[in-house]
This record gives sequence, C-alpha cells and structure tokens, in this order.
Amino acid sequence: TSRSGRLGFATSVYGAFLNDKVSKDDWKRVLGNGDYKWMSLSGDYVAVINSAGVGHVATVSSQSLAAGTIGLVPLPIPSEPGYPAGVKKLVVDKIGNMIAINNCGAAYAWRNIPGEFKWVKMANCGDAIDVDVGNGRFGLVNSCRGVYIADIGYAWSQRKPCGSKAKNVVVGETGRLGMLDSGKTAYLYDEGPGRWVTKGAVGDTIAVALGKDRLAIITSAGAMFATDVKTDVNAGMTRLTADGDALAIAAGSNDRLGVIASSGAAFVRDEITSGGWVQVTNTGDAKALFIG
Repeated sequence: TSRSGRLGFATSVYGAFLNDKVSKDDWKRVLGNGDYKWMSLSGDYVAVINSAGVGHVATVSSQSLAAGTIGLVPLPIPSEPGYPAGVKKLVVDKIGNMIAINNCGAAYAWRNIPGEFKWVKMANCGDAIDVDVGNGRFGLVNSCRGVYIADIGYAWSQRKPCGSKAKNVVVGETGRLGMLDSGKTAYLYDEGPGRWVTKGAVGDTIAVALGKDRLAIITSAGAMFATDVKTDVNAGMTRLTADGDALAIAAGSNDRLGVIASSGAAFVRDEITSGGWVQVTNTGDAKALFIG
C-alpha cells in the first residue's frame, strides 16, 4: 500500500471507488451508483461532489478505508442569490486545502488552517474558468483567460496576463504551476526567471496533469507522454502509450501516473524509464481516474 499513492476511479454508472493497492482487487466503494459527480484525491484527503451537487471531504487512512468507514463530511460550497446551489469542480491538496467552482462560476477557497475553517470567495460569478490547488498554492484561470496564483492569504498574483488563451491550470504538490491553452499547447512555469516553458509540441496537447515533479500530457493523437522536471524544466518528454490509447490521465502527489486506455481499463505506473503499466480496473469499467 501507499498512502500517498492512493487510487480512485469512477465507473460508467457514477459509482466511486478507492484503492491503496496497485491491483484490480481491494477496491472500496465511496459513493454508490448514481451518487457521484466528481472526485479529487491528494495524499490522505479525498473530496467528492455527490449527485445533489454538495461537496464532501474526508481524511482517509488505510485502516479506515479497509473498514469502509472513511466518513465523508459535507462542506457545502456557498451559492449565489438567483443561482442554483451546487458545485462544478472541487479540488483538494495533500494538506487539506480546497478550491471550488460553484454553479454560477464563482471560486471559493478553503485553507485547512486552525481558525480559518471557512469558504472564502476568490472570484465572482462567471469569473472562474478553471481552478487547482497544490501544497497551499491556489491556481485560477479567470474569464479574461489569464493565470493567477494565491500563496498567502487569499490575494491573487498574476502569472499569465489576460488574453493568454489559458484553458486549464494545474498546480503540483510542490507548488509548481502548469497550464494548457485553447491553442492546445502545454506550458510549465519556471519560478526562477519567471518564464513559461513549452512542454510537448506547440498545438499538440489536449490534456495536462502535474504531480509532485512529474508532468504528463495527452497529445492530439491520443498518446500519453511524461517527464520529470524537478531539476530541469526543459527535460524531454517520454512516450508511455501508443497513439489513440490515452483517454484520460492523472498524476499523484507522489508522482504515480495513471491512464485510462482506449479499452476503458485504467492502468498505473510509478516509473517513467523502467517498469510498466499495471492494470487496475476491468476493461470498459473506468470513466475517470484519480491518484492521491
């Protein structure tokens, strides 16, 4: 088992499961069929959105998972007057910080610090396109398609200006920042000189995931590539699947990688240059994959 490499997946009928082992056995049901809309994992934390649109969070140990008593606690994200309640996205990091987008497109953040256990509004309705959190750093793509981070308190600092075509933001578990733009290009932020480095070919990326120091992408051809960027943000990408065989990817807080193949089966691996994929779900049974 690996508490920092916990696996989660959702079935095609909206059931959610967790597993501490890299195998097809020992999956534990978190939400029953029809009860699940979204899951986020990091370290020992799991956050879910149920079918009613309510956010829940739990701290999960291997013992509580084995006993099937993870104890999801509802933490309803605030809604706005005139808009329906509910959550579109909810993300948790390995120290329990969370950021969410509600049904009107507003962003709310939760810092898991004693005395600050509350949701704080970070972006107004319609201004949150995408959000992420890693190691206490919040990330945001706003309505003008800029990229912002918040490290201390709740004040945003710009990392990519408005008009940058940002589509998705990813924050790794060391606070490393990445993005995908609407032009299908992935970037990684180099903190030292404050520059964005292109990862993969320009115009060739449709999905990006970032773990601790490991970046993964899906190309336009449907292939998964990954690289370790701890010491070199310019490190080259390594192909991990054939074209057309990567439907979704995930990267955990310990850099474990996951992919859903074209067969609908989920696979995971811990290494890029050695070792291989281990199948962890049956063929056709994985709709979404998450790695803690």
